[in-house]
Amino acid sequence: MSLLKILSKSEIIGFDAPPVFNHEERKRFFSLPSGFKQFWRKLRTAENQILFCLQLGYFRSRQKFFAGHYHTDDFEFIKQKYGFSFLSDEQPVYSRPTIARHQHIILEFYGLRSIEKSDQAFIFDEAVSLARIVVRPDKIFWQLVDKIKTSKLVVPSYHLLASTVSQAVRANEQRLYAVINDHLTLEQKQLLDSLLVDSAAGDNTSSPTLKSLKQPFHSLKASHIKSNLNDWQFLQSIYQTITPVISKLDLHPEAARFYAQAVLKTDIFHTARRRDESRYLHLTAFVVFQTFRLQDMLVDSLLQSVQTTVNSATREYREQYFQKRLEQKKLLHSLLESLQINVFPTFNIISQALREVLSPAEKLILIESAVNERLTERKNLEQQVDALAKETSDEQTEAEFYEILQRKSLALQRLFRSKA
Repeated sequence: MSLLKILSKSEIIGFDAPPVFNHEERKRFFSLPSGFKQFWRKLRTAENQILFCLQLGYFRSRQKFFAGHYHTDDFEFIKQKYGFSFLSDEQPVYSRPTIARHQHIILEFYGLRSIEKSDQAFIFDEAVSLARIVVRPDKIFWQLVDKIKTSKLVVPSYHLLASTVSQAVRANEQRLYAVINDHLTLEQKQLLDSLLVDSAAGDNTSSPTLKSLKQPFHSLKASHIKSNLNDWQFLQSIYQTITPVISKLDLHPEAARFYAQAVLKTDIFHTARRRDESRYLHLTAFVVFQTFRLQDMLVDSLLQSVQTTVNSATREYREQYFQKRLEQKKLLHSLLESLQINVFPTFNIISQALREVLSPAEKLILIESAVNERLTERKNLEQQVDALAKETSDEQTEAEFYEILQRKSLALQRLFRSKA
């Protein structure tokens, strides 16, 4: 079975080769943990001590063995660090039995183990589970590596992992194709194929085409929102028709996105040339993904439009508020003048009459004359005070704001009701 192209050549080489450390990483990974020091001192040769440090450092970094391969710079660093400068520059031989023995000691210390046949089924099942969610082989690969690490297993070679991922991806695709072949009816297939009809090629249908459905509008223009609403309703009708198949496919949102992106990035001609089960799977995923995408965009458009309407109403209300404040300021000034002319003099006359040495009857005559002198002006003043109090009340202020908001929202209501 051929392997899928998962990593690039350089990435594969980097995966199966020892890591390249900088100076700080060398100091960190090539420092012996205390649990290894006694064993390390008992090694027979300085070469084996250096090679053990190399293998241990690489394993601590990647949880992976590299069959005795190492970088010369790392070898020289350990020579200097542990005082082995007297050794020749010739590369020592790291025999297979010694490599295996050292690996066993490292694994025993960290409580890890190499992958056995019994583990391969577990790794394959994990890869299949990831393939149902992630779909992209490179993402499956790296998540599978992380799963192997958390399961306290040694990370295997690229070839073994790539073979497992390839089998898992193909197994998941075969499962999806089987659902398409077994459960998609002729009417549903025709409905999906209708998306591939190009109206520019002579078809006079008024339904949206795949080309137009790929490119929703992102602006808040009324015509653009209406177009998105129309596209969403069209896709929603297809979605509801093929819902039984969608349920059986059990597509994870990331998987739906992956297959939908293939439709979004290719033209109608290449999508139509896919073999039947692949074409219907991709179109189904496109309907699922684009339906929810348009739905989210319409919700965002609604929220933004509502906020824009509220902001516009707030601005208009503030303008009216400040204008009214100017008018109220003038009215208040007029009221103060009226108080000084029509009210305060009356109080002064009454106060003076009370201080005069007069009989009570005479005082009452003076007070009554003062009170009745500007009666009409004071009644007008009372009416103005009542009007000013009413205009400045909180209830009146809130009513004005909501009246503006109601008027501003009429266009928004008509827009979203037209497709409801």
